[in-house]
Amino acid sequence: MRGIYTDSSLIVADSTVTASGATNEGIIAVDTFSINNSKVTASSKPEDVIPAIVTYNLNITASDVTAKSGIQLWDFYSGGDRHV
Repeated sequence: MRGIYTDSSLIVADSTVTASGATNEGIIAVDTFSINNSKVTASSKPEDVIPAIVTYNLNITASDVTAKSGIQLWDFYSGGDRHV
């Protein structure tokens, strides 16, 4: 289904991560996804409109992030897009 899923926060630090969702998103972090000094590549189901990364908060510091089908900020508790 998904490449990486957590129902809380996710921190990637000083690392290289590649996540691919076979039928859904590449990475889901229900709370906050923090990427520090890392390289993250995520993709969702090939040739679909499902976003590669879905999270409530996204923090990126000194990193290279590729989301091959886009990024969606989503409020998992209310079930709607998060407007920033």
